[in-house]
Amino acid sequence: MGQTELSPLVMINPPHRANRRLGSCGLTACNIETRLVDENDNDVPLGETGELVVRSPCVMKGYYNLLDKTKEAFRGGWLHTGDLLRQEKDGYYYFVDRKKDMIVTSGYNIYAKEIENALQNHPDVIEAAVIAVHDEVKGQLAKALIVKREGTSLIGEELKDYAREYLAPYKVPRIIKFVKSLPHTPQGKIAKGILREIEGQKISE
Repeated sequence: MGQTELSPLVMINPPHRANRRLGSCGLTACNIETRLVDENDNDVPLGETGELVVRSPCVMKGYYNLLDKTKEAFRGGWLHTGDLLRQEKDGYYYFVDRKKDMIVTSGYNIYAKEIENALQNHPDVIEAAVIAVHDEVKGQLAKALIVKREGTSLIGEELKDYAREYLAPYKVPRIIKFVKSLPHTPQGKIAKGILREIEGQKISE
């Protein structure tokens, strides 16, 4: 696992098959310090989800001509990556979601990645992206943008029923919209920023 700001590696899964963990980001690489912290930059208990912060000589010095952004990113002397992970007892880290993609509904944290993984298991779904939209009552709601296979008759309520088999009720997206395609970055990732600008809207019960 890595970022450009980390030049570029922070974790690695051991090359020896016996020590690898399927689905894990791996162990912290040499000469790198890692922690998982909460909103107040306090360490989270082992096994709980927190933001990954990193300290190492290989970490960048800052963002060019962006002093405020650099100061925010390096709070307390640690680079705040914006990635949410959890760590198991054996030291292996597992990616949960991007912090900016987390949805807070009535005080509950919902991870967009978990919903997307569940929706994409449906045989008629090609691609799924989940974003937060504002709600006056619950704060935020999960909105799913779905690219479905041509010729299928899949509808929103059917997909919600499918999601309920794998997700807690409060995690099932309240809004489902079918689209022809989703925007992507040059690296092939879904461009969530564009979706938030285009699809974000005020929702009220």
